[in-house]
Amino acid sequence: MINSLRKSAEELFGRITWPSADEEDWRRTDLARLLPRGILDSNANLAGEIQDEENYLTSSLPEGFAGRVISENGVVTGLSSPELLRDAGFNLWWCALDDVPETLKVVGEAELNDSAERITAWHYRDMPGCLILELTGESDKPVLVEERLKCSKYTRKSLFSAPHLHIVAASGAKGAVIWSLEGTPEHDKSITPILNGGLTASVSPGAKLDITLRQNLGASIVAFLHGRIEVEENASVKFRESHFGTTLLKTRTRVLLKDMKADAQLNGIYVAGEGKHYDIGTIQEHRAAHTTSNALYNGAVLHRAIFQGLIDVWPHAAKTDAYLTNNNLILSAGARSDSLPKLNILTDDVKCSHGSTTGRLDKNQIFYLETRGYSPEEATRELIRGFLLKAFDNAPASVWKMLESDIDAAMSVSSLWADG
Repeated sequence: MINSLRKSAEELFGRITWPSADEEDWRRTDLARLLPRGILDSNANLAGEIQDEENYLTSSLPEGFAGRVISENGVVTGLSSPELLRDAGFNLWWCALDDVPETLKVVGEAELNDSAERITAWHYRDMPGCLILELTGESDKPVLVEERLKCSKYTRKSLFSAPHLHIVAASGAKGAVIWSLEGTPEHDKSITPILNGGLTASVSPGAKLDITLRQNLGASIVAFLHGRIEVEENASVKFRESHFGTTLLKTRTRVLLKDMKADAQLNGIYVAGEGKHYDIGTIQEHRAAHTTSNALYNGAVLHRAIFQGLIDVWPHAAKTDAYLTNNNLILSAGARSDSLPKLNILTDDVKCSHGSTTGRLDKNQIFYLETRGYSPEEATRELIRGFLLKAFDNAPASVWKMLESDIDAAMSVSSLWADG
């Protein structure tokens, strides 16, 4: 039996067309030009369901983590000890789409209503199922979820994946989750692999949830990512995202402050390297009074990057305190960065503001580091590294270690500092 979430997604998908450059959110990411619609149609018409066999391979547990989950094309294939996860206060299970819990149905249908576009509907229509992580206690170690894009029986025609992670933090719970999207499957060069992923979270009263989305997919992959995080009374969420992979990336993360004293911190870093087109979006949605949020996104741009951020304050959300900042570092003569922070304030007595900067590396700073023994290339790399990591001051040690490795890999590409 088809559940209401899939039914709503099917109805929306069939009723509307692919996003076009006539729409403000997609004006700078024209899919007709960047990604021929025939590619979208061929992927969106794949039939067949993936069944979870529940025969997970045992995966090793990296030091410093409470648990590790390996998922391929949205279906769990590997899992470290379930006992250790339960001891750390986490419950985990995978369910098929027609069996998803009520909390996900409610959150998913709300996102379909708030973001009535075909890309989002496509995700909720075709995701094979959902990985559910329920946090019931307090843990000082994060859970690592590794999502991999894998070749399948459809590879000759297309390569598509629609993974979904849903996190539920119970009242008073505290913990962290890292969702790592990675890998480059071998595929026919005529194919454009597409990942259309979704992340949802429900943060109950008094809970504290830390979420890191790490995107380091192969350079030939196109990725669409949708996030919706709902934060209740006296609860807080720290959400951070990093983007180093894909050729075309379009994201939108909506954080809803639903009740009094809800708090959200959003942080992001990205390196839009040669040939990469990144379009990153955030929404800080204040629905209740006395709520707070702060977003800081730093990007290094060699080709094309767009940041679209919105602070949205509802009529009954007085005493809102919200801030939004986007900073971009231009690394080549041909690079372009569009920074579009916006405010939509529907009440009085609020503190809301935004800021944006775009510029090049300071040659005086490069010269100073050279006087301290750095080569021009080393000085440039260190300045870029410091600029990016400034946005991740609140990251746990496990995240820092992972992202420093990603930044080192990005810095090894000579074109990133050739025009510095």
